[in-house]
Amino acid sequence: MGIHTVVSISRQFGSGGREIGRLLAEACEIPF
Repeated sequence: MGIHTVVSISRQFGSGGREIGRLLAEACEIPF
């Protein structure tokens, strides 16, 4: 079994959290 990383971003609807998550995943080279 491999190692899994979970990143949780608390946000409100319409705050742009999806885009922040996508950029964070890209910067960390993890799938989004």
